[in-house]
Amino acid sequence: MVYAFEDDFNDNYLDTEKWSLDKVSQCSVYERNQRLEIEPPPSDGVIIGEYIITAKQDFDITGGGQGFFVEADVYCISGSPAIWVGLRDMSAFSYILMNDSGVIKAIKMVDNTPTLLGSKTADAPLSTLKIEQNGNRIYFYENDSLITSVENELPTNRVYVGLHGTISNEQQTVWYDNFHVWSGELIWTTTTTELLMLLMNLVYLIFVISLLASILRAVHE
Repeated sequence: MVYAFEDDFNDNYLDTEKWSLDKVSQCSVYERNQRLEIEPPPSDGVIIGEYIITAKQDFDITGGGQGFFVEADVYCISGSPAIWVGLRDMSAFSYILMNDSGVIKAIKMVDNTPTLLGSKTADAPLSTLKIEQNGNRIYFYENDSLITSVENELPTNRVYVGLHGTISNEQQTVWYDNFHVWSGELIWTTTTTELLMLLMNLVYLIFVISLLASILRAVHE
Protein backbone atom coordinates (compact mmCIF):
# COMPACT_ATOMS: atom_id res chain seq x y z
CA MET A 1 0.00 0.00 0.00
CA VAL A 2 1.20 3.52 -0.85
CA TYR A 3 0.79 5.84 2.14
CA ALA A 4 0.34 9.61 2.09
CA PHE A 5 2.60 9.81 5.15
CA GLU A 6 4.66 7.22 7.02
CA ASP A 7 7.52 6.77 9.44
CA ASP A 8 9.01 3.45 10.55
CA PHE A 9 11.27 5.25 13.07
CA ASN A 10 14.32 3.32 11.85
CA ASP A 11 16.65 6.32 11.41
CA ASN A 12 17.67 6.63 15.07
CA TYR A 13 16.78 10.34 14.97
CA LEU A 14 13.40 12.02 14.81
CA ASP A 15 12.87 13.43 11.31
CA THR A 16 12.09 17.11 11.98
CA GLU A 17 11.07 17.58 8.35
CA LYS A 18 8.14 15.28 9.11
CA TRP A 19 7.41 15.99 12.77
CA SER A 20 6.93 18.97 15.06
CA LEU A 21 7.60 18.55 18.80
CA ASP A 22 4.75 20.74 19.96
CA LYS A 23 5.10 19.78 23.60
CA VAL A 24 7.61 17.65 25.50
CA SER A 25 7.27 18.28 29.22
CA GLN A 26 8.83 16.19 32.00
CA CYS A 27 9.58 13.27 29.68
CA SER A 28 12.09 12.36 26.97
CA VAL A 29 11.52 11.45 23.31
CA TYR A 30 14.06 9.23 21.54
CA GLU A 31 14.07 7.55 18.15
CA ARG A 32 16.16 4.45 18.81
CA ASN A 33 15.92 0.66 18.70
CA GLN A 34 14.01 1.15 15.40
CA ARG A 35 11.06 2.76 17.19
CA LEU A 36 10.02 6.03 18.88
CA GLU A 37 10.42 5.74 22.65
CA ILE A 38 8.91 7.96 25.33
CA GLU A 39 10.78 7.78 28.63
CA PRO A 40 9.25 8.85 31.95
CA PRO A 41 10.87 11.60 34.01
CA PRO A 42 13.75 10.33 36.20
CA SER A 43 12.69 11.95 39.45
CA ASP A 44 11.49 11.18 42.96
CA GLY A 45 7.87 11.77 43.76
CA VAL A 46 5.01 11.70 41.30
CA ILE A 47 5.71 13.84 38.23
CA ILE A 48 3.45 13.68 35.18
CA GLY A 49 5.10 14.16 31.79
CA GLU A 50 3.22 15.03 28.60
CA TYR A 51 4.09 15.09 24.91
CA ILE A 52 2.39 16.19 21.69
CA ILE A 53 4.14 15.26 18.44
CA THR A 54 2.42 16.46 15.25
CA ALA A 55 2.99 15.63 11.60
CA LYS A 56 3.88 18.85 9.79
CA GLN A 57 1.63 18.29 6.78
CA ASP A 58 -2.15 18.33 6.86
CA PHE A 59 -4.54 15.93 5.13
CA ASP A 60 -8.01 15.78 3.63
CA ILE A 61 -9.85 13.52 6.06
CA THR A 62 -12.34 12.56 3.33
CA GLY A 63 -9.48 11.23 1.18
CA GLY A 64 -11.15 12.76 -1.85
CA GLY A 65 -14.16 10.57 -1.14
CA GLN A 66 -11.98 7.45 -0.97
CA GLY A 67 -11.49 7.31 2.81
CA PHE A 68 -8.76 8.08 5.30
CA PHE A 69 -7.01 6.43 8.21
CA VAL A 70 -4.10 6.91 10.61
CA GLU A 71 -2.55 3.97 12.42
CA ALA A 72 0.50 3.01 14.50
CA ASP A 73 1.87 0.13 16.51
CA VAL A 74 1.78 1.16 20.17
CA TYR A 75 3.45 -0.54 23.13
CA CYS A 76 2.29 0.20 26.66
CA ILE A 77 2.33 -1.53 30.02
CA SER A 78 1.80 1.68 31.98
CA GLY A 79 1.28 5.19 30.63
CA SER A 80 -1.18 6.51 28.05
CA PRO A 81 0.31 6.60 24.54
CA ALA A 82 -2.16 7.67 21.87
CA ILE A 83 -2.62 8.53 18.22
CA TRP A 84 -4.88 11.40 17.21
CA VAL A 85 -6.48 13.22 14.29
CA GLY A 86 -7.91 16.71 14.51
CA LEU A 87 -7.21 20.42 14.32
CA ARG A 88 -3.65 21.78 14.42
CA ASP A 89 -4.28 22.53 18.10
CA MET A 90 -5.41 19.06 19.11
CA SER A 91 -6.87 20.35 22.40
CA ALA A 92 -9.40 22.44 20.43
CA PHE A 93 -10.88 19.42 18.62
CA SER A 94 -9.50 15.96 18.01
CA TYR A 95 -10.30 12.27 18.03
CA ILE A 96 -7.89 10.26 20.16
CA LEU A 97 -7.24 6.54 20.49
CA MET A 98 -5.04 5.55 23.42
CA ASN A 99 -3.76 2.63 25.41
CA ASP A 100 -4.31 3.82 28.96
CA SER A 101 -2.24 1.32 31.00
CA GLY A 102 -3.90 -1.66 29.34
CA VAL A 103 -7.31 -0.16 28.49
CA ILE A 104 -7.93 1.04 24.93
CA LYS A 105 -9.97 4.26 24.99
CA ALA A 106 -11.60 6.18 22.13
CA ILE A 107 -11.93 9.85 23.08
CA LYS A 108 -13.27 13.06 21.59
CA MET A 109 -11.44 16.19 22.77
CA VAL A 110 -13.20 19.56 22.47
CA ASP A 111 -11.80 22.72 24.06
CA ASN A 112 -9.44 20.63 26.18
CA THR A 113 -12.37 18.60 27.57
CA PRO A 114 -12.23 14.83 26.84
CA THR A 115 -15.34 12.70 26.29
CA LEU A 116 -15.03 8.91 26.40
CA LEU A 117 -16.64 7.35 23.31
CA GLY A 118 -15.82 3.69 23.96
CA SER A 119 -13.28 1.39 25.57
CA LYS A 120 -12.03 -2.19 25.82
CA THR A 121 -9.28 -4.16 27.52
CA ALA A 122 -6.15 -4.17 25.38
CA ASP A 123 -5.41 -7.40 23.54
CA ALA A 124 -1.73 -7.19 24.55
CA PRO A 125 0.87 -4.54 25.52
CA LEU A 126 1.73 -4.20 21.81
CA SER A 127 -1.15 -3.57 19.42
CA THR A 128 -2.03 -1.60 16.29
CA LEU A 129 -4.29 1.38 16.94
CA LYS A 130 -6.23 2.86 14.04
CA ILE A 131 -8.59 5.80 13.50
CA GLU A 132 -10.52 5.75 10.22
CA GLN A 133 -12.92 8.12 8.50
CA ASN A 134 -15.40 6.60 6.06
CA GLY A 135 -18.86 7.74 5.04
CA ASN A 136 -18.81 10.71 7.47
CA ARG A 137 -18.17 8.43 10.44
CA ILE A 138 -15.08 8.00 12.59
CA TYR A 139 -14.11 4.41 13.42
CA PHE A 140 -11.73 3.31 16.17
CA TYR A 141 -9.90 -0.03 15.97
CA GLU A 142 -7.43 -2.12 17.90
CA ASN A 143 -5.80 -4.81 15.75
CA ASP A 144 -8.58 -4.34 13.14
CA SER A 145 -11.22 -5.06 15.79
CA LEU A 146 -13.83 -2.28 15.94
CA ILE A 147 -14.13 -0.56 19.32
CA THR A 148 -16.75 2.04 18.42
CA SER A 149 -17.78 4.52 15.73
CA VAL A 150 -19.30 8.01 15.86
CA GLU A 151 -20.47 10.66 13.45
CA ASN A 152 -17.63 12.87 12.24
CA GLU A 153 -18.03 16.25 13.95
CA LEU A 154 -14.73 17.81 12.88
CA PRO A 155 -15.35 21.41 11.78
CA THR A 156 -13.04 21.10 8.75
CA ASN A 157 -11.87 18.44 6.30
CA ARG A 158 -8.23 19.59 6.57
CA VAL A 159 -6.79 17.79 9.58
CA TYR A 160 -3.52 17.02 11.32
CA VAL A 161 -2.38 13.78 12.91
CA GLY A 162 0.09 12.89 15.60
CA LEU A 163 1.11 11.22 18.84
CA HIS A 164 0.14 12.24 22.35
CA GLY A 165 0.25 10.95 25.87
CA THR A 166 1.10 11.39 29.51
CA ILE A 167 3.59 9.37 31.51
CA SER A 168 4.75 9.57 35.12
CA ASN A 169 8.07 8.63 36.70
CA GLU A 170 6.27 5.66 38.28
CA GLN A 171 5.44 4.25 34.84
CA GLN A 172 7.43 2.40 32.18
CA THR A 173 8.76 3.48 28.79
CA VAL A 174 6.17 3.40 26.00
CA TRP A 175 6.93 3.32 22.30
CA TYR A 176 5.51 3.69 18.80
CA ASP A 177 6.36 2.09 15.47
CA ASN A 178 5.09 1.97 11.87
CA PHE A 179 3.10 5.21 11.79
CA HIS A 180 0.97 5.39 8.62
CA VAL A 181 -1.53 7.78 7.08
CA TRP A 182 -3.60 6.66 4.12
CA SER A 183 -5.60 9.19 2.12
CA GLY A 184 -7.16 8.41 -1.23
CA GLU A 185 -6.89 12.03 -2.39
CA LEU A 186 -3.23 12.41 -1.47
CA ILE A 187 -2.25 9.09 -2.99
CA TRP A 188 -3.81 10.24 -6.26
CA THR A 189 -2.11 13.62 -6.01
CA THR A 190 1.29 12.08 -5.28
CA THR A 191 0.93 9.60 -8.11
CA THR A 192 -0.07 12.34 -10.54
CA THR A 193 2.95 14.46 -9.57
CA GLU A 194 5.31 11.54 -10.05
CA LEU A 195 3.83 10.82 -13.49
CA LEU A 196 4.21 14.45 -14.55
CA MET A 197 7.85 14.49 -13.42
CA LEU A 198 8.49 11.27 -15.32
CA LEU A 199 6.89 12.74 -18.43
CA MET A 200 8.98 15.91 -18.16
CA ASN A 201 12.16 13.86 -17.79
CA LEU A 202 11.19 11.80 -20.82
CA VAL A 203 10.58 14.94 -22.91
CA TYR A 204 13.94 16.32 -21.82
CA LEU A 205 15.66 13.03 -22.72
CA ILE A 206 14.07 13.08 -26.20
CA PHE A 207 15.24 16.69 -26.66
CA VAL A 208 18.83 15.79 -25.68
CA ILE A 209 18.86 12.77 -28.01
CA SER A 210 17.51 14.88 -30.89
CA LEU A 211 20.13 17.57 -30.22
CA LEU A 212 22.95 15.00 -30.19
CA ALA A 213 21.65 13.46 -33.41
CA SER A 214 21.62 16.90 -35.08
CA ILE A 215 25.20 17.55 -33.95
CA LEU A 216 26.36 14.16 -35.28
CA ARG A 217 24.70 14.79 -38.65
CA ALA A 218 26.35 18.19 -38.89
CA VAL A 219 29.77 16.72 -38.12
CA HIS A 220 29.42 14.00 -40.77
CA GLU A 221 28.26 16.49 -43.35
